[in-house]
Amino acid sequence: MTLRTWGIYSTTTGLFTGRHFLCFESEIARNIPEGCEALQGRYDRFSQRVDVETGIVVAYERPKAEVDAEARSARDLHARRRIEQLERAQHRPLREAQLDPANADAHARLAQIESEIAELRADLSH
Repeated sequence: MTLRTWGIYSTTTGLFTGRHFLCFESEIARNIPEGCEALQGRYDRFSQRVDVETGIVVAYERPKAEVDAEARSARDLHARRRIEQLERAQHRPLREAQLDPANADAHARLAQIESEIAELRADLSH
């Protein structure tokens, strides 16, 4: 008996789920979700799928809308993290400005931080 890698795919669409199992052939059946099948090997769910009529692995191109939505989600996550960083960076210049209201450097840093946050928030709303 040899351990093998198994890729899981939907029997209706042929799309790989992204799940892989390393097990003996005799054990794979209990790991397969309903509506799915296993295929020996490791497969990329973003560029491969199973032709459900032939059972052969073929090239797959994700729909543009799906790729665009994923890219937008990644940009939004990056923007939110950057906003959090910038908001944390405001503490020191705020304290300096409160201790010395005439501190032009502290006010300039706050304005620059606020400007960058505003740009990021505007991008999030689109």
